[in-house]
Amino acid sequence: MLSTSELLHRIRACVRDVTTHARGEDDLDQAVQQQLDRLLRNAIATQSLPEIAVVLGSAAELRAFPDESVLERCTEVLRTSGSSVLRALVWTVRHRHARYRAQLKRAH
Repeated sequence: MLSTSELLHRIRACVRDVTTHARGEDDLDQAVQQQLDRLLRNAIATQSLPEIAVVLGSAAELRAFPDESVLERCTEVLRTSGSSVLRALVWTVRHRHARYRAQLKRAH
């Protein structure tokens, strides 16, 4: 399992990679979302707990949150791991998403 500092380092690296790959696209936000969706699908398919954590953390940093059904699949995979750190990460992403939605509602 990754240490907290390793996890943060990998999240930052993933954010850089995703934004680099999305540059030059007509719709940057959509390109970022598609890249994150692809990475998360692969991480879930391989049941790679560290990769799920890295991609979810990156999505939260980029405010490009996966939909609720994808978060549920992540929760199920992580629940079997017994890792409270990873479960806490999913909770944090859900919480950030809820706060972000609330901010958007207040802005409109």
